[in-house]
This record gives sequence, C-alpha cells and structure tokens, in this order.
Amino acid sequence: MTLSDLAVRRPVATTMLVLLGILLGSVSLARLEVTLFPDLSARQVRVWIGYPDAGVDEIEEDIARPVESVLVGITGADRVSSEIVPGGVEITVRLRPGTDAEIAALAVRERLDAIRWDLPDAAERPVLEEGIGDKPAMVLALGAEDRVLASEWARSVLRPRLEQLSGVARVQVVGSPEPEICVEPMAAKMRALGVTMEELESALQKAAVRAEGGKLRRRGIQYAVEFGGGLETGDDVARTVLRPGVRPLRVEDVARVTDAFAPDLGWSRLDGSPAVGALVYRAAGANLLETAADVRKELARLEDEDTGVRALVLQDPAPFVEQSVKGVWQAVLLGGFLAFLVLIYFLGDLRAALVLGAALPAAVLTGFLVFELLGLSLNLMSLGGVALGVGMLVDNGIVCLESIDRLRRQGLSAARAAAEGANEIAGAVTSSTLTTCAVFLPMAAVPGPVGGLLRDQAVAITVSLIVSLLVALTFVPAMAARIPARDLTSQAKVRLPGFRQYHRLLWWVLRHPGAALGLLVLGLVASGVLLSQLPREILPELQTDQLQFELELPPGHDVDSTDLAARDVEAWLLARPEVEHVLCSVGAAGELVLSPHRRLHRAVFFVRLASTSVDRSALVQGLVDAFADRADWTLTVLESRPEIETILPSGDASLACEITAEEPEDAERAAGRLLADITAGSHDGRFRIGAEEPAPRLGLRPRGDAASWLGVTEGEIRQSLRAQVGGEELASARQFDRDVPVVLRPEQVDIPGAGPLSLGGRTVSGRAVAQAGIGLEASRILRVDQSRVARVVWNGPMREVGAAKSTLLAAMDRLDLPRGGHVRLAGSQLELQATLRALGRSLLLSTGLVLLILAAQFESIRLPWLVLLAVPLAALGVALGLATTQGSLNAMSGVGLVVLVGIVVNDAILEVDLLRQAGRTRYAKLRAALEAGRRRYRPILMTTATTTLALFPVYLGTGSELRAPLATVVIGGLTSSTLLTLLFVPLVFLLTSRAGMKASESGIGSHQTGPRTVR
Repeated sequence: MTLSDLAVRRPVATTMLVLLGILLGSVSLARLEVTLFPDLSARQVRVWIGYPDAGVDEIEEDIARPVESVLVGITGADRVSSEIVPGGVEITVRLRPGTDAEIAALAVRERLDAIRWDLPDAAERPVLEEGIGDKPAMVLALGAEDRVLASEWARSVLRPRLEQLSGVARVQVVGSPEPEICVEPMAAKMRALGVTMEELESALQKAAVRAEGGKLRRRGIQYAVEFGGGLETGDDVARTVLRPGVRPLRVEDVARVTDAFAPDLGWSRLDGSPAVGALVYRAAGANLLETAADVRKELARLEDEDTGVRALVLQDPAPFVEQSVKGVWQAVLLGGFLAFLVLIYFLGDLRAALVLGAALPAAVLTGFLVFELLGLSLNLMSLGGVALGVGMLVDNGIVCLESIDRLRRQGLSAARAAAEGANEIAGAVTSSTLTTCAVFLPMAAVPGPVGGLLRDQAVAITVSLIVSLLVALTFVPAMAARIPARDLTSQAKVRLPGFRQYHRLLWWVLRHPGAALGLLVLGLVASGVLLSQLPREILPELQTDQLQFELELPPGHDVDSTDLAARDVEAWLLARPEVEHVLCSVGAAGELVLSPHRRLHRAVFFVRLASTSVDRSALVQGLVDAFADRADWTLTVLESRPEIETILPSGDASLACEITAEEPEDAERAAGRLLADITAGSHDGRFRIGAEEPAPRLGLRPRGDAASWLGVTEGEIRQSLRAQVGGEELASARQFDRDVPVVLRPEQVDIPGAGPLSLGGRTVSGRAVAQAGIGLEASRILRVDQSRVARVVWNGPMREVGAAKSTLLAAMDRLDLPRGGHVRLAGSQLELQATLRALGRSLLLSTGLVLLILAAQFESIRLPWLVLLAVPLAALGVALGLATTQGSLNAMSGVGLVVLVGIVVNDAILEVDLLRQAGRTRYAKLRAALEAGRRRYRPILMTTATTTLALFPVYLGTGSELRAPLATVVIGGLTSSTLLTLLFVPLVFLLTSRAGMKASESGIGSHQTGPRTVR
C-alpha cells in the first residue's frame, strides 16, 4: 500500500496530520529567532595590541614582528596582515574556508599568552575579536552639556540598567574621559629637600599595595579579617609618607596632586553638544527585535527621569529588520494569493483551486517546524527562500490534480482515481522535486560569508519543496477524492490564453528550423554580450537613513586643530534641512565601534537623515563643493551599509596593488612610479598611495656614555624620558568598582627631554643624557605575511571596478620591480571574484546532479541534455530583465541563476516526457511534437504564472533592494525559458531523432498543409 492509497482511505487521519503540522509549525514560527541575516561563521580573528606613545617603527620591531611570527603558523590561517599606527598594531588572521573559527581563536589566544612576557612592559594586554559578526546590536550617542556628566551617567546608570535586560549581553561605554590621579613633581622643592624621583615612585607603589585578608578564630567565632590601606582618593596619594619622622615628609610637600582626566586624544559631539558612545551587544540566541524594543523602552524610562542626558539611538538595525521581515511576509501572503487567483483562472473551479490553496499554507507552516529542528532563524534569506518557493509549492499539486482529473474522465470512481492518479505521477513529481533540490543544495557548500547567506535560503527552499511533495501525495488526493464529479476541472471551461498564437508559432518553427535556430543563436549571443556589459558588485546597496563621512587632515595635526576643522563641517551639516542628527567624533574617538587606532588628524561624521528618500548624492556633492577650497583637507564618503557590512570581510580598498621588496623604501618608490603611470593615462582620481604622508617625529636617543657615568642603563633613561613625555603609571587607586591610575607627569618643557630627570639618585638635565633630532616617520605601516608592503589603492563602487582593474593591471605589467620585488592584487574585488567563482562551481555541480537524476529517470543519455536546453534559453530573459531594471551581476543575481536551473528544467521535463513516448513512424514523431505542445501548454503556463506572480511582491517593501536582483533573474529567465522551451525543445527533439528533420518535413507535406487548431 502506497502513501497515497493510505491517505485516500484515511482522509480524516490525513487531514488531522496536516492540521497537526500546521499547528506545530505555527508554534515554531512564534519561537523562531528573528534576525536580519543568518549567523555567519567567522572568517578572521583580529588582535589589537596597544603600545602607547610609541612610534610605528618601534611598534613594528618590538610587537608586530614577534607576534606575526607565532601567528603565521596557526592551522587554518590563510593570511596574516598587520596595520601599525601610532599607539599600537592591529593584526588580522584571515582563515581558510571551512576552518573552525573558535578553534583558531583559541590557538591565537594560546600563542599570544605564550609570547606575552616577551613583549615590552609598556605594551597593553592583547584584545581579541573573533569573527565578522561580533558587532554591537545597537549604538547609542549620549549627549549632555558636560561630557563628564554623560560619561558618569552612562557608567553608573545606563550600563547597569541595560545589562539587566535578558537580551543584552554587555554594554560598553566609549569615548568617555578617563579619570586619573595626576602627580606633578615640583623640581625646585625636590632638589631643596633632596628627594629623588625614584624615592617618590617607590613610596607611591608601596602605598598602593593592598594586603590580603585572612581568617581569625576567637572564642569559637571565626572572623573575616580586613586590612585597611591602599590608595583610594587623591588625598590618600597626597598624604603618602615619603620619609617618616616627627614631621613626616609627604608627597604633597614635593608634588601637586590633583584628581584629573587623562589628556584627551579625541572626543565626540551630538548635534554640537558633548557626547559619549554606548555599544549594546546582544546575548547569543536573543531575539534582535525583542532586545531592541526592550532597550528602547528602558531608554524612554530613563528619559522620563530628567537626568540632563539625551540618548539618541544612532544605529539600530531592528526597525530595518522588522520592516524587511514584514515585507517578506507580505510578499509571501500576496504572492500566495496571486498564485491562488491563477489557479482559479486556469482551473475554472473554486473547489479544485481550494484544494491546492489549502496545500500552500500547509506546506509553508509545516516547513517552519523543520526550521526550528534545523536551528534556522527567520531572516531575509530564509524567508526569501519561502517567498521564492511559494509559486513552486503548488506545482506538484497541479500535476497531481490533473492526473486525478484525467482518470475521473475515464470513468473511475473518485477514491480510485485519486489514489491511482497520485501513484501514477508519484515517481515523476518525486524526480522533479529531487532535481530542484539537487540544484539548491550545492549552494549550501559555497564558502565565505556569502555562502553563509545562501545556506539558509537553500535549506528553506529544499525543506519547503519536500514538504510540498508530501502534501501533494497525501493531502491533495485525499481532498480530491471528496470533490463531486460535476465540480471537477473537466466540467469547467478550459482556459488557454494565447494558445492559438503559440500553436501557429510552433508550426512555423517546425517548418523553418534553420531560420528559427539562427534567430535563437543570435538572441543568445546578444544576451551574452549584454550580460558581459552589466556592472558587478558583491551585494546591492541598501537604502538607509544614514551617511558617514570622514575628514582627514595631513598627518601630524593634533586633535585640537582637527576639531577646529570638524566644527566647520559639523555646522554645515546641521544647517541642512534633510539632516536630522549629526554625531561628530574627533581623533581617537573617530571610530565609534572601538577601533583603537589613534589617528588624531581624522574626524568621522555619523549623519542621520530625515528619511530614506533624501537625495544622498546631492547632499554629498554639496558637502564636497562647500569645502572644495580647503586644499589640505580630504573629505571621503564612507559606504554606510550597517545592515550588510557584517557579512563582508574587512578591507580598506575596493582594489589594491601590493608591492613588496627587499628594502621597504624600494617598494614605496615602485608604488610611486606605478601611481604616476596610472595617473598619466587615466583620469580616475580615486587611485592613490595606500600609505599616509609621513608625520613629524622628535627622536630622543639615550647617550651611552651618560648612562655609564650615572650607573644606569639606557632602558632606565628611556623610561624617564617616556615619563616626561607622556607620563608614567605608578599605581592604581581603587574607587568603587574601578581602578583609577595614579600617573606621574613630570613638568614638560618645549622640547621633551630637555627638562630635569632623576636618574641614579641624581637630578640631571635631559640634554646631558639624551640627544634630540627632528625628522619624519611613517604614519602607518602595512605588513602582509611578515613583509612590509607598499600599496596603490582604488576606492570606488564595485560597479566601476572592472575599468579600474584593467587600468591597474596594465600599469602593473609595465612596472619595473626592484630587486626581490613582488606585486599582487588585493582588495574587496577579489572577494567578489571568489564569490562568483564559487557560485559558478555550484551551478556546475547542480547541473551535474540534474543530469544524473534525469538520466536515471528517462533511462537515456540523450534526453537529459535535451532537458538542459532550457537553461541557456533563460539567458535572454535574464539579460533583458537586469538591463531593464538597471541591475548588476552580484551574489543575489548569481543565486537567481542557480535557482533558474532548478525551475526551468521542470517545464522541459514535462515536455520531454511526452516527446519520448512518440511512435516510431515519422508522422507519429511530428504529431507527438504538436501534441506535446497542446497537452503541456496549460500546466507549463500555470506553473510559470504562479511562480512569476508569486515573486512580483518581492519588489515591494523595505529591503527589496537585496531581494530584487534574485526575483528579476528568476522572472525574466523563467518567462523567456517557458516560451522558448515550448518552441525549441520539440524542434531539437525532432532534429536529434533517428528519422531526422528531412523525414519529418516529408511527413508534414504528405499529411498536413497547415496547423490544426486545437480547442
């Protein structure tokens, strides 16, 4: 007994099982996590090691080189690169596809711990960030009249309140002033009292030591012992005893002690008022929408408390996610309704259409149960797969219902016709479903972040199709057996729109094969040329209400001069009516998401627009024109795509040429020659040298003879010089829940090192122990695979990267490399190429799987190739669709091409299945071609109409920019493939048959003189 027989015999049980699937699916739907994109596996591990107040050359030698040497051998590491800036180095370990990111991150931690004590004492503890998805869920800007007030409120009120929410993992406050207890020695008093700097440092370090408590038992009671002491306030530091006695000598007698803040390296302003930032991180597995809603409610409650701090949600993907998910749901519902109308139109019977209409939500909702079991989330990709599959879900039901209808017309009873009709087509629809699944499943193997996107969509479509197959073989025959004979589709008027014109066109194609094939080849060549001219990009840009600008002054400018320039840009933006809010972050606060780069000559502007309909290009051009006279300014518009930036690997250029040589100076000169060659033959001003201009440097070198005379080491001299330049942290004072550093800041002079230093128990002049020299040093050093590189970069949209790449490659061929030099391409464009290649391999694998399944189904080697003829026939519609909508070749349109393979072959299977049943005579083969066109016209037209109409709502709603390329490719390709399949598959079948076309034409002339009109 087959599954269909059992379903027909037990209709109530079948219906209850379907209702159970709907019920459980509805429950799963309510519990599924809602995110913008699926969880993506990490592609890289990033490490930041701070080395305050050190130059880039010193950081490269003391930190970058030794750390790179231990990280380069990690299993799974594909590339190790370093970016060295004043203040530290960021090392990125890029992982090979398939590498377990957690294991790789653990290996990085272990090797960093092993080398930690070999690094300089002044180097900060390494900060590790694993993956590409470790981004804050929300970014808040906190504005107030006093930045200290905003900082303290954020730390003591906002952070504890938000971290109590169930969906919040942690809150990080950035850009806030850091408190410190500043100790400024008074050189004259120290000399008069004979106090050395070493004595002052030793006293403070001893006073900061906290003794550990213990246990004391007394008279049967155990007491916890607490020792007082340690430093807590500035007064404690000031009263620290240097020399005991009747009148003890204290720190306040020889130094000024103040509660202060560390020197500002950067700050932020919100709409002109001082501000700090707060980064809200979502807990693992928490619902993004619920977490964002809880945070906003808590912010509203805090605002009612009138604290004087204004909190603005600067970045929050939740509204976009919510609107996008709603848009997909609307597309699913509207698409399903349109598909239902198509069924009513073609079937001409409401009850028959209701059978298929009821199968649609049953398949969709039951699929969500499988989603929960597989750990999928509701996101743009998985719901997009459901929307894509809505039009395909009824295909199996259509074929099953027509088979049942044919047997009912032959006089079989309702129950018998339902069971036998379902059994008759079970093998065919199973093969068709497996063929479609074989197309989608290889997409799950595409590597990289884009592959992570495709996996959810491929699984969603596969699950939906398999569930729809089960529904078609059980629920549809069980319900069809209950439809009275008078209500069957055979009693209704058969609607075949456009059939007469199609039949005449098919007749002409069969009569004029040479001309028809010539036109087909011409159309395919034209479509290929058109596709080759389309722009290329990784993902289409999403229209948001955010813009991001960067202002850069020549290296060497301090944060104050950068701030003066930033205020002019800030004022211009705030005066624009289309701008709602502006967050200006200057200097070290310029990277709001905690990039530790200390680039004091840069400022970043986060702009919130009044709406997404604002003309962004006009605003950008107006800003550039307003400050075109500032020759030393560099204003750059950063791509503001917060919703999809987490899926792409980090990179600072769309396209780059990296040059290495035995001597770094030779590589830099080669990069200069390359840029000169490019600019001489190209007017594209976006080519530039990747390194920044050198910054001024004051070199202080200890004198070896002075160190020997004083009885100290050169390292001790360097430490004293460093303390005079940037201060030296001696101890820490415990204040409530944090440690406040106690910093010794000797009196600075115009030339650091020229002031008095305490060395070897003596106070000497800095000039006596060190020599100073003013020069230039690199502002940034880039290293790749343990070698310093010079770069020529091009920053522009991916749509224009083709021309830029051709220009760059031509110049690279003409470049005269220095001794031991190497040159290679890099940049985000390589990620685009890798993605397109992976999609191409997925397409080839899908095609191979389809061939295997079809060969097994038809027991033929020739017929599967005839079915695959439908694939190139779709190219014409794809090219016209993308060109008409001004689309591009990107990851989503590439997915659409893969999807087409699974869809268009289904129509060809229906056509070839009848053609292969042709008789052996010449007339029978011709008649089979015409009969196949007549009998398969309606089901092919129905399946095409349901799929295309179900996809049209995908163009609507927020986030449609991401879904539209896929829908355009599928709709355009399916439309052209359907028409051309109905015309050319019969023709090619006749041409490849044993009799040949000549014999077929003989049959045409002897038996018919024109097309027969079929009613």
